[in-house]
Amino acid sequence: MRARAGDIIVAATDGVGDNLFDEKLQHLISAEVRNFHAPHLTSPHLSAANCLEILSSLAAAVAKEAVRVGHLQDDPATSTPFSVNAAMEGYQAPGGKLDDVAVVVGLVREGPADETWRGELSSNFSK
Repeated sequence: MRARAGDIIVAATDGVGDNLFDEKLQHLISAEVRNFHAPHLTSPHLSAANCLEILSSLAAAVAKEAVRVGHLQDDPATSTPFSVNAAMEGYQAPGGKLDDVAVVVGLVREGPADETWRGELSSNFSK
């Protein structure tokens, strides 16, 4: 897969992948970018501070939703990737799956790396 400027890359633990379908993840990210009224993500005028704020918010939104769905374990009305795959293997595991959640979000930019774009972000979410 080839990344292009403006692409958002999400790396997450199985606590996210077990609870959120890809379509839900894409919807969360699209909605969060719109909430920020972010300038086009490939714009050279997007400041490092604004970009870090957007990326932090994206990671937090994904993590919070994965934890929320995880708390719905044993809820037969909740369908998750984990519950669907378990059913295909003959197991009953309805609802979410409470698990550790870690999310890292990055933005692909053009040009050489600039020290002002490097940062360290961390957020804590309790189960």
